[in-house]
Amino acid sequence: MEVKTDKYESRILAVTPHRIFILSIKVPYKIEHSVHILDINTLDSKSPNQCTLQCSDGKKFLIHSFDDGEDLDPSIIDICKNIRCTYPGTQLTQIVPKLHLPSNRMGRLQEQVNAQSGMADGGGPCGGFSNQYKAMCDYHHLPFMEDVAWDVDTIYQSQDCRELTLGDFDHLDAKHLVPIIGALEHNCWFTKLNASSIRLTTEASNEILKVLKKNQTLEELWLSGTCLRWEFAHKMSMVLLQNQGSKLNTLDLSNNILEDRGATQLSVLVRRICNQGLQHLCVHISKQNQGMVQLNLSKTGISARGLNRLAESLCKNRNMSKTLRHLDVSENCFKSEEITNLYNFLAQPNVVETLKLSNTEIALEHLLEALSKGCCEHLKHLHLHGNHFKIGRASCRERV
Repeated sequence: MEVKTDKYESRILAVTPHRIFILSIKVPYKIEHSVHILDINTLDSKSPNQCTLQCSDGKKFLIHSFDDGEDLDPSIIDICKNIRCTYPGTQLTQIVPKLHLPSNRMGRLQEQVNAQSGMADGGGPCGGFSNQYKAMCDYHHLPFMEDVAWDVDTIYQSQDCRELTLGDFDHLDAKHLVPIIGALEHNCWFTKLNASSIRLTTEASNEILKVLKKNQTLEELWLSGTCLRWEFAHKMSMVLLQNQGSKLNTLDLSNNILEDRGATQLSVLVRRICNQGLQHLCVHISKQNQGMVQLNLSKTGISARGLNRLAESLCKNRNMSKTLRHLDVSENCFKSEEITNLYNFLAQPNVVETLKLSNTEIALEHLLEALSKGCCEHLKHLHLHGNHFKIGRASCRERV
C-alpha cells in the first residue's frame, strides 16, 4: 500500500462480508484501517495489479500487487460479491458510485460476482432484510439483535407484509432502531415505513433521511407524532430532490411541529421541481408522471400563510389534480384568512376523495363554492366539523 508518494509498504488486505480491513504484517497483527462497504465511494482499477480505494470521508488507499503472477481481481470480486449478497436487488454502482474497470475486466467481474453470490435465492426473506440489518449494525457499531431478524424473516415474510412498523420493535432502546431503519436504504421488499407514535431521536430521523436519499422502493412514509420539527421537512425535501428514482407518494407528517417554515420547505420543493422541468416529483409527486396520492399535515401548526404557499405549489403542478386523493390539513387554525390558492386547487377538476378541514376556522362559503366546481365527481368524505358557516353579513354560529 502507498503510505507516502511513491513509497510502498506491505500490508494484509482482509475482505469480510461487511468490511475491508488493512492490517500490519507484524505479529501481533494490528488493524490500521477499517472500511465499511457502504463507505466505499470509488473503486478504480486501471490495471489488474493496481487498485485505488476511496471512502466517502475522503480517505484514499492505493494498493499494488508486485507479484507478476498475482493480480487484485480476486479481491475486487470478493468485495463486489459481498455487496451483491447483502443487496441482491441493487446495482453495484448504487452502492459504489464510482466503480471503474476496463470493459473486458468489468464483464468478467460481473459474471463471476453473479455466479458466486448465488442470486437465485433473492438474498433471503423480505429481500435479504436480515443481511442488510446485520450490515447496518456493523456500520453503526451496534449488536445484531436476533429477535429483530427472526420477526422479519418469520412473521413479516409469512404474512407477505411490505410495511415495516417500528412499533413492533418499541421494546428496544432507541439506538437500536437506527440500524433497523438503515436496513431499508437499499432494500427492495418493503414499500412502507411506519414510525408513527415513536419518539424519534436525532440519529433515527437522520437515518430516515439517508434512506429517502437512496431508496427507490418506498411508496409510503408514516411519521405522525414522532416529535419532528420544520428542519426535518427542509432536509427531507433536499434529499428527495436528489433521489430521482424515489417512488414516495404517501406522506404523513401530522402531529409534528412543522409550522409555516416546514410547509414552505415542502412547497419550495414542488416549485423547484416544476421550474427545473423534472419528470419525477419528489415528496408530493415522486413517481414519474404521477403525483402525491395522500398528504397529511394535520395538527402541524401551519397557518393560512403556510397553507397558501403549499396550495400554490399544488396548483402549479398539473399532476397533483390527477393523483391527490387524500388531503388532510385539519386541526390547524387558518382564522378565516384568505387561502385563495387552496380554493383554486379544489375548484379545478381533481380526484380528491377525502378532504379533512376540521377545526381550521376556514370560510366555508368560499370552500363550498370551490368544491361545487371541482370536487363533485370524486369527493366521498368531507370533514368540516368545528367550523362556522356565514351567510352574507350575518354569522350563523351553528356547527357544521
